[in-house]
Amino acid sequence: MKKLIILILLLSAISTITMAQSVIVSGTVIDKENDEVLSGAALLVKDTQVGVITDAEGQFEIDLPDKNQTVLTKIAGPRY
Repeated sequence: MKKLIILILLLSAISTITMAQSVIVSGTVIDKENDEVLSGAALLVKDTQVGVITDAEGQFEIDLPDKNQTVLTKIAGPRY
């Protein structure tokens, strides 16, 4: 009985680890109208508290909690 309980706990731990895999996404945010990189753009994972800001070259790296997440991009500043 003790071995069965240990086996069940071990299988539960393995399934939790495999289900909790994150995905790292990286890239560059570019303005589609003039092909310029957007520094300071915010990338936010929808329905989470996860987010990053692009660097001076518009590059980012974000760790998504799940591979089926939606990333929203926002930029602050004047609109023309």
